[in-house]
Amino acid sequence: MATSAGDLVDRARFEEVAADCDWSVTELAEFYFEGTARDLERMRAALAARDGAELARLAHGCCGSSGSCGVTGLVAPFQELERLAGAGRFSAAGRQLDSIAARFARVRAELAGGGTDRRG
Repeated sequence: MATSAGDLVDRARFEEVAADCDWSVTELAEFYFEGTARDLERMRAALAARDGAELARLAHGCCGSSGSCGVTGLVAPFQELERLAGAGRFSAAGRQLDSIAARFARVRAELAGGGTDRRG
């Protein structure tokens, strides 16, 4: 069963974090998207180089930032990627990274298209 973008984001948590930072939801979304997109590119490079330690490190960081921002639907997938990378299971890690990238695109579309833009 496919996961909807709404199931991937705890909207209340995302808005709470934005308010705590005195940012709009749009500003937090841009910050999260830029950082995560950059790290996904770095993960692809680490995967191509078969650098499991770097891939695991990046996945761990994205897991934490996703959880902190309320992008809860990416936490477990990043944890699984970290585990696979640490075990040197690069084929499975590549499939997991593809799945994460697809979920990330759905999160990005949902937050960019229908979000509120409040400041706390």
